[in-house]
Formats: sequence, structure tokens, C-alpha cells
Amino acid sequence: MMRILPLISFAGCFSPEPSSGPESVLAAAWEEMDHTYGNFELRDVDWDAAWDTWSPIVGPDTTDDDLWEALTGMLAPTDDGHVQLIAPGRDLWFANTVYREGIGEDRFDLAVIRDGYLSAVAEEEGALWGTLADGTPYVHFAFVASNARAMQDVLDAHPDARDLVVDLRHNAGGDFTWAFQAWDVLTDEARPVFRSRTRNGPDRDAFTDWETWSFEPGGDHRAVRVVLLTDRRTISAGERAALALQALPDTVTLGERTNGSFATMIGRELPNRWGLALPVQEVREPFGEASWEGVGAPVDEWIENDPDDVAAGVDAVLDRALGIVSSR
Repeated sequence: MMRILPLISFAGCFSPEPSSGPESVLAAAWEEMDHTYGNFELRDVDWDAAWDTWSPIVGPDTTDDDLWEALTGMLAPTDDGHVQLIAPGRDLWFANTVYREGIGEDRFDLAVIRDGYLSAVAEEEGALWGTLADGTPYVHFAFVASNARAMQDVLDAHPDARDLVVDLRHNAGGDFTWAFQAWDVLTDEARPVFRSRTRNGPDRDAFTDWETWSFEPGGDHRAVRVVLLTDRRTISAGERAALALQALPDTVTLGERTNGSFATMIGRELPNRWGLALPVQEVREPFGEASWEGVGAPVDEWIENDPDDVAAGVDAVLDRALGIVSSR
């Protein structure tokens, strides 16, 4: 899931214990980002300017509250869902505006779908599936892990289905390789999805070579058209899973663009034992320089649910999906 990984100190095993004073903490956070963050170019972040803005207001007597304000202020220009700050007694902080401000939380409610749109409902942790009114199978994944294997159960329960609605709205991420493996029956050939490279040195242009990730076929191919549902809270591995489905030739994507936080993240411990999460990669299209980072995977039709409609039991995005699958 999209979470801070186990925190690892960036100090050497036998290095002197760094100062935990406010100035040292701010400097450590800035330097860790400077040496490790992968998205300065893609997100158009002036990292030197961030230091120039916030370092003058932090001194030896800076309080924890003011240090928190300086750190979050310095990190906020990334607007990156994988840049996070955590400290005891404080809520997890996201640099990403959508997650920090709860934007779109009320535009989706899985209970509305379970109770008002589906029959033959089945559920396990992180996956819910059933049958829509016209007989089309529907499945929602809340994150990407072993729950991705529920896809086979969905397909087995609907052997004659021509369409499949895959709902990744509010998908919190996880490990995208589960989706690539568990959903491999949906593709009949290897389909390049994205390429990535990872920071490997203190220079901001120091990266590994590019690695291309493809959606590879496996098992008995199921030739179904995928109708994919996404929103601004589809993030991280959920976005990579969405890209895999979008690589299929007939996929139709409805809803909102995804969050735009694609790069793999790591966790670091600051000298005062606060936690910093940050992404260490660049992610781009498989055959060009374009990137969805900070933008989100595209949709064929932008449809944004009205919170009042959702509260009344209506999901306009799913209604549109029903219209598409019922028309053929």
C-alpha cells in the first residue's frame, strides 16, 4: 500500500550520531531529498529555492511546531503523493494536495455499489466483486497485493462475459507486480506499460539505466473488453495497474485522472526520529519522453461524481459504464 516503509537511517552504521537540533533536522531532510528524490525535473521543483526560503527561519530554538511547519512548507512544492512526513502525535502529512486536503473522498462510496448495483456479491480483504444488472462482472480493488488474484474468481464466475468493469477508484497502491501477474489472462501478448529509472547518486541527474515494464500474457487468455474506473485518489501501484489495463487495445477508461504519483518510494529517519518518505524514481511512457507524473493516467471520458448523488446512492461513473457495456 501507499505507506511509509520501514524507516532506515541514512547515517552510516558507525557514523557519529547526528545532531537532533532543528537546523540539523531541516538540513538532513533537504539533503536526503536532494540526493535521492527522483522527480525534481518532472514536477518542476526548484529545490535550492525551497532551502533558501525555509532555512533562514529555523534556528537552535525553533519549536517542534515551527520545525514541522518549515519541513512541510519546504516539501509542499513537490505536490507528490509519495512525499510524506510523520511524527509521534501528529497526523501523517502528505505533500500531495488531493490527499492532504481529502479532495474527492466523498465522490466514491463502495457501499453504494455493493448495496445498490450488484448481485451475487463476493468479498475478501481489498477486493469486492459481483454482477451488474445486465450481467456484466464488476470488481473493485482497494489496494494492489494478493487481493489481485480475485480477478480469476471474477472471470471464472462469468465465463461468457464480453465486458469487465474494473474499479480502481480510491485504490491506495501496494505492489503493482501482483496485478501484472494475477491479471495476465487479460492480455494475449506482451504490452509495454511504462519505463522507470532510479536515483543512484547525489547528483540530481544520477540515475540507473531505464527499465521497461510490460504486461505479459499467462494462463488461458480471456478476450474481454475492460471498462476501467479511476479517480484522483487512485495512487501509486494502483496507477501502474491502471496503466497495464490501459495498454490493452479495447480498454475504455472513465472517471477522473489518477493521482499522478507513480514512482516507488522509500522511508528515511530524520535525526530527531521523525519519518520522511520520498520517491526515488522517474517513470515515463515506454516509448517516449512523456510522463504521467504529477498529471495522472488519462481517461477517455472525464466524469466526476457529485457527492450529493453518491450520498443518495447514485454513482454516475458506474452508470456511464453500464451504458457502455449495455450498448453492445
